[in-house]
Amino acid sequence: MRHGESFFSPLQAPNFGTGGDTTRHVLWRLKNGELGNIKPKVIVVWVGRNNHEKEAEEVAGGMVAMVQLINTRQPQAKIIVFDLLPQGEKPNPLRQKNAKVNQLLKISLLKLTNVQLLDTDRGFVHSNHAISCHDMFDFLHLTGGSYSKVCKPLRELIMQLLEETPEEKQTTIARLAPISVNSISVSSDQFYHPRRSRVLLFLKALCIAECSWMFISRV
Repeated sequence: MRHGESFFSPLQAPNFGTGGDTTRHVLWRLKNGELGNIKPKVIVVWVGRNNHEKEAEEVAGGMVAMVQLINTRQPQAKIIVFDLLPQGEKPNPLRQKNAKVNQLLKISLLKLTNVQLLDTDRGFVHSNHAISCHDMFDFLHLTGGSYSKVCKPLRELIMQLLEETPEEKQTTIARLAPISVNSISVSSDQFYHPRRSRVLLFLKALCIAECSWMFISRV
């Protein structure tokens, strides 16, 4: 949790996550108030790895259902969907299932508007098909250094979608520059105001606790 908060705290993005969330849990919350009283410009969805007992089709279907609901209730928002990370030191059925989920997402999300699929695998699977403990310390959760590999392209895409002016972008970059993925500094005035939100993030597996996250950035 610390790594994700320290990375996104300059965007003034608090954590509304719940440990152990599956697609069903997040979808229920989206239907029951978590999209109310806000108008974010960008929404990021990263969920699905806790659905390990479900078939790939059901996992992908749940993620697509979330995107469809967000599109309906927040039509102004651009949506970024993270695909699922590989897991396990060596090839295994769960890794194969995650890969299938990702393939299904690529097909399904092409049919929807205002959505982009972001590849989260930053070379974590090596040429021998193994995952290093230096990337995922338990072959499931990312190490501190690996968070930066995943978060950097997300940050870059969010910056593009926010369409900041050159002056605004330089200010934001200056705030982001000193961030360390191994530290956290969140002051009380960095918490969100729902009517000023620009970025809303539902992130899954971005933190050690494997909880889903919602971040909101103030204007």
